[in-house]
Amino acid sequence: MNKYLQPRKYVQFGKRVIAAVLRRTPVIRKHHRLRSRIDCVTAACNLIYGNYGEIGSYAFNKTIERRLSWLGISFRQLPAHHTQDLYAVFADQPLQPDRYDELKQQMLEVPVELLPCRQWLNLHEMCCFRGRYTLAQIFREKARQLAIKALEGNDVKPPISWENTIGAAIEGGECHRSEDLAQLLQRAGITGDVASKWQLYLAVLNGRDISREWVKWFDESDFADYLAGKSIAIVGPAPTEALDAEEIDSHDLVVRLNHSYEGKGTDPKHKGLRTDITCFNGQQTNAFINERGAVLPKEVTWGCFKNEERACRVQKKNLKKKNRSHITFGKTQFHGSFNMMPIVALDFSLFGAKSIKIYHTDLMLTVSRQKGYYPESFDYDRRMVDLFLIGSVKHDPVQQYRTINSLWRNKKITGDARFVEVMEMDLDAYLCELERVYAKSPAY
Repeated sequence: MNKYLQPRKYVQFGKRVIAAVLRRTPVIRKHHRLRSRIDCVTAACNLIYGNYGEIGSYAFNKTIERRLSWLGISFRQLPAHHTQDLYAVFADQPLQPDRYDELKQQMLEVPVELLPCRQWLNLHEMCCFRGRYTLAQIFREKARQLAIKALEGNDVKPPISWENTIGAAIEGGECHRSEDLAQLLQRAGITGDVASKWQLYLAVLNGRDISREWVKWFDESDFADYLAGKSIAIVGPAPTEALDAEEIDSHDLVVRLNHSYEGKGTDPKHKGLRTDITCFNGQQTNAFINERGAVLPKEVTWGCFKNEERACRVQKKNLKKKNRSHITFGKTQFHGSFNMMPIVALDFSLFGAKSIKIYHTDLMLTVSRQKGYYPESFDYDRRMVDLFLIGSVKHDPVQQYRTINSLWRNKKITGDARFVEVMEMDLDAYLCELERVYAKSPAY
């Protein structure tokens, strides 16, 4: 069809124009539909924190509920004694361990139909913002159960979107076979390249071999030839005392994250000295372009970026090197988006490497990062806990863990002793440990 005759494009353009106008209106721009999820969750938790001493009276609670609804958040259907305890969690108030356990048990017993899917996810996100990950997972699973109800019959519609429902079914194992996924995609009206990428995502999670032709459909570079049959070490940014340098450098290829200047994060004892491939996230790409002129370190052969536009910008500055964008799966998750390690692990697992081993990554259980990992302009070192709490609203820890764990269980990746230790935890144990590290008022 001629692109100029596609009405959907004009509708989307109209929505963007209207939203841009509304964002310039002082009052309206504060409405949740014009704000990011992180912004809404932060505002909601700060609202409860700032007014926690006055919460209790019926009139005051109604005022709080009304202000929360402006942020797209409402859990008024929950019994009053539950909401009071939740207010304490969202206000970052300490709870005794037995009271916290009781609250989690009460939430487990609440009927899943009591709140809409989106509101269960709101509760999940607010708990993540306060580092209460074990409670957050209870709310998240209720949302996931509502999302997969659309699988029960043709007359049941997804509560949020078909992408959300299909992601929920893949994550929970309700959609495990490519045939089941094909039926869901057909029912959702998802076809073409988008449907093929969904199938690619399911295939790599299930540990299937991926054909070179399939990968070439989404990556036309010769990156597949570069990786094929080689052993790969992916070195994470967590500090370590493990003497892994020699083993890391013995791999055919060594990958580092956000390796923006010569020798960054390397050493002859722990991290190794080689770097063949660097993979950038969005924020560090911007710093790399603006602060270092987008010039790749001389030891790097390939640069990998989150989108094609940035890869092209870097390529223009590095004519003798090769750059590409990751094959990403941005709309395949039930909730949240992937952070850097799952993006890299999924991407590299597609290319027929002999082996992929991950070093110095424990899925954020270590708060600090190797010296110099973040540019000085970020000023992150003093704020790592706060930054993770905020980031976990967007980068859902459950999604990160389950994805990496699937790749590990299906032998797409392996890792060092610490990585394997984390993978051998079940999800609940991982979330308990994550909560112990990041909850500012832990219930322990």
